[in-house]
Order: sequence, then structure tokens, then C-alpha cells
Amino acid sequence: MKLFCLFMVCFAASAFTGDKEIDALQSSERYDSARYLQEQQAQFQWLKSQELDGLAKTAIRVQPSMDALMEIDHNNSGAPEAKELRKHVGTTVKTDAKIVLNRPIGKKRNTNAVPLANGMFRASDDGYVWNTTISSEGANGIRIHFTDFDLPENASMFIYNDFGQAFGPYEAQGVMANGDFWSHTLKGDTAYIQVHYFGAIKAPARFTIADVGHMTDHFRFPGNFGEISNGKAHCNVNASCVQNAGCTSNSIVSAAKDGVAHMLYQSGGGWYICSGGLLNNTNQDGTDLFLTANHCLSTNNEASTLETYFFYASACGQCVGETYTNPSTIGATVLSSSGTSDYTLLQLSQSSPGGVAYLGWSTAPVAYSNGTSLYRIHHPSGAPQSYSEHSVDTSAGTCFNTARGNWIYSRDTYGAQEGGSSGSPVLNSSGQVVGQLTGACGSNYSNVCDSVNNATIDGALAAYYNNVSQWLDPGTGGGGNTMHVDSIVPQVQTRGSRKRARTYVYIDDQNGSGVSQATVSVTFSGSGLSQSRSGTTNNSGRARITSGWVTTSSLSYTVCVDNVTHASYTYDDTANNETCDGI
Repeated sequence: MKLFCLFMVCFAASAFTGDKEIDALQSSERYDSARYLQEQQAQFQWLKSQELDGLAKTAIRVQPSMDALMEIDHNNSGAPEAKELRKHVGTTVKTDAKIVLNRPIGKKRNTNAVPLANGMFRASDDGYVWNTTISSEGANGIRIHFTDFDLPENASMFIYNDFGQAFGPYEAQGVMANGDFWSHTLKGDTAYIQVHYFGAIKAPARFTIADVGHMTDHFRFPGNFGEISNGKAHCNVNASCVQNAGCTSNSIVSAAKDGVAHMLYQSGGGWYICSGGLLNNTNQDGTDLFLTANHCLSTNNEASTLETYFFYASACGQCVGETYTNPSTIGATVLSSSGTSDYTLLQLSQSSPGGVAYLGWSTAPVAYSNGTSLYRIHHPSGAPQSYSEHSVDTSAGTCFNTARGNWIYSRDTYGAQEGGSSGSPVLNSSGQVVGQLTGACGSNYSNVCDSVNNATIDGALAAYYNNVSQWLDPGTGGGGNTMHVDSIVPQVQTRGSRKRARTYVYIDDQNGSGVSQATVSVTFSGSGLSQSRSGTTNNSGRARITSGWVTTSSLSYTVCVDNVTHASYTYDDTANNETCDGI
């Protein structure tokens, strides 16, 4: 027997005893694609109206090597010697363009565009605007990696393309709140960046365009599929047995359609696609917990590059038109991940769009329940949502290191999975998640339509539930309801003769896990400082808080945490590892 992971190699663990379950949480707000498109178009038109002349002269141009492009083609060729088993769709090109937007020289507001920092710059009606172009010839899509990202409070960044897409604002220290993030993906081989100062330039905007993600035509951007032909049930890129989810009226998967997302992420220097889904928790508070496969991504470096596309579906008999109307989120943090049962549980860094569903789940084991029906929504080969049905087969031969119990073996009874389907949640007859897709096991896995010689394998939630219970069941699952200050890291930031306090405060729950979205209030004192400030923790539990600028040759100060608040946690200051620190 051979194992084909959609896509990677897998491993093994002990089963959870005692069943828990929760049903899906469906957002009361329905997703409105027309409104989303209208909002994007309005932002796009505004950005185009602000676009500066002369961008061709200052464009940042990158190009991947032929070896990198050939490797992607080879990994998708089905050649038996191909090393990469995941769906490989792009590569990364280093850029390292450092941008510092200083206040303009002289007193005159120049309304004519002038070159500045790899772009063009001029005064605008409401302040100042800086504009540049990034191109990677032949790209089917572009993502931009920003590092050292630090915008003053009256500055915002936006990105857009020539197809009507527009994203932003990106502000302060960016999406991940640490100055390091990847942008949304823009269709085509050209992207534009605009930075707007709303008012006077009192402090420079700083960032580095560190890398560019070059997506090839293997990343079939929504709208790039063409007409359905050759007797296909779904898109031309799919096998003949793959079924369009738009053709099913099965009520079991109705919520899943609004909870499953298409994933794009970076691993090493490559870009890959998978599937995953939002999970409900017992607080039913809309926390954006996202389940996928460990072999898709498993580290915070990978998770920080994640882009999740929701509501990416097409009507029965169609394969998405040219208009791109699917909202996406960028960035995530790994909460728990293991090769055993091949799972990764993430928390998304941006809030999921309105109208999503948070899928229910059950820890009732099904791996040994022969004939149990299972259901799935997924994105095979990056296509719009597909639908498949399965029947648990306890007689199916197991593959190396994928023991039954830790994994669920089933036979496809309707539809099939392909590269890009990996990580998709598999549901029981109550519409609850019981695992997520690892891949196929059998003697003919190169033919995804062969359900006789191939079995489908899903990592079993029942086997790894204890590892994720603190997030799925925060009341009793080990996550705790109290929080405290784990550590305070004071620093001094210098710009010329001015200095300010910059402090990182880390907030943990009672089990030592970082608490996100906690508001931390502090007081700075010393060296002319007597200021109260606050900040919000990111997904790692870290809040970055800065004082105002002071002119001094040296800065020493003390910072004390006055209070920490959170919607779901109680601040236990008696558990603080420290409450004040200084430098």
C-alpha cells in the first residue's frame, strides 16, 4: 500500500475517551458578494484617482529564476520522481527595497509628483500620497512581503491592481502587529502600493518591501478556469469524477459551504494551496479557530503567510466568472499542530468576513464504525467548492504510520479529492466535523476516481481532541478563564535627538498560553515621561505599547501594568510574574 497525502507524508497517537460535541454557529449576517464587490470598486476608483504620474520610471521589477518556475511545473507534472507532494503554485523572489517616507524638504507643498524612495510622491487634497509599482512578468498573482513596517497614526497603506481589486488600509505595525506581514494576493503580474498621509507628516513612514510572491498559472485565480468542457462535472482542471458543490442540496453540508475556505500559504520559498474550515467553540463567541492539516502548514512562519478565501463557490454547471468577489483574511497563529492525526488548529489574525459559519464538531470516534457516512466540502486543484461523500471502511488496508483510530479510512461514494483538498473538514451525518483530510491510501492513487483500489484518509478529531480542547471547549477544556502578565520587555527607540519608551507586555492564561485581544493599560514614568498608554495583544499574547517622543540624550524609565481587560478572561494580578519593569 502507498500513501498519497493531499499533500505530504503522515505519522500516529492515543484516542480520546468520552464524547463531546457542538453544532455549527451560523452568522446571522449573510454574505453579500454584490456589496463586497461594490466596496472594492469604490476603494479601487478612489486609489486610481490618486494614482501618480511617472510610476513606470520608479517601478520595482522582480523575476523568479527559470529553475524555480521549472520546479513548480515538475512538481505538478505527476512525474513519479517529483519530490513535492503538496500542490505547488508559486515561488518567492527577494526584493529588499527599503522605504522611508520623510517629511518634504522645504515649506512649499509640491502638488507635482516627484521621485522618492522607489516611487513617486506629492501633496494631495487631504495630506500627501506616495505611490509605487511592483511587477513580476508572467505572474498569475502577486503577494507582497512587508517587514519593519511602521506607519505613524495618520498614515495608511493600500494595494491595488488593474483588475479592480483593492485592499487596505494596512496601518501601524501591520496585520500581525509586529511589523512583518504578507499582503492580500492581487491578480495579474502588476501591483500598486499607495501610502496616504491624512494631514501633516509629523513622523516618517517606514517599511521594507522584502519579498514578492510570484504565483504561476498553477494558482488558478478565481475566474481563470474557463468554460466547462470534455464532459467534466466541475472545472476543466478537475478529474471527471470531481463534483461541484453548487449541484448538491444536501442539508448536512449547507453550513459547511460557509465555513470552508481555500488556502494559499508559503512554505520555504514556495507557495501552496490547501483547504480548511472554521470551528465553533463551546462559548459560541465567534472566535476564528481554523482547522487544516499539519502537512499543509504547521509553523507560525507558515501561518503568518496564510490567506484564506471564503465563499469561493460556483453555481451548478459553472466554474466562476471573471469577476473576483471572494473576501479573504491574511495571517494566522498556530495554536496546536501534530503529524499524529495530521492536524493544525490556527487562530486567524483578521476577523473572518460576515456571513461565515463556525462548524460544529464531535469527538465521537468513527474510525471503527464501518459504513458510517461522511461528507466534505473542499477545493480540489484550487477550484471552487467541491462536494464528496464517503463511507467508513474498516477493512481498508492501512498505510505506513497512519494507524486506524488516529486516522479514519473511508471509500469515496460520490465525488473525489485532489491536490488542494488537503485539510478540508470531514463531517458526520449531523454536519459536525470529525476530522480533516490527509490524503489517499492505495495502489492507484494517481487516479483519484479509483475508489476501489484507493481509500481516503482523514485525521481523527477524536484522537487529538485533548490537544485542542482548551480552545474548542475553553470553559472546561484546559484553557482557563484567567489571565496574567507573563513578562514585560522595556526598550528605548531612538530617532535623532528624540527618544521614546517602547515596551512589549506578554499576557498568558493560567495554562501559559498567550491571550489575544486583551487590552493592556500601562503607565510610563521617568526622564520627563509621565504618560498612560494602552495596547491590544496579538495572537501570541503580546502587546506593543509606546510612549510619546521626548528630546533627551538618554532615556531611563519605569513601566507598570495598571490593568488588563478582556471579554472572556478575568485579570488575576496575583499571578503576575512581574507588574513593573524598567530600563
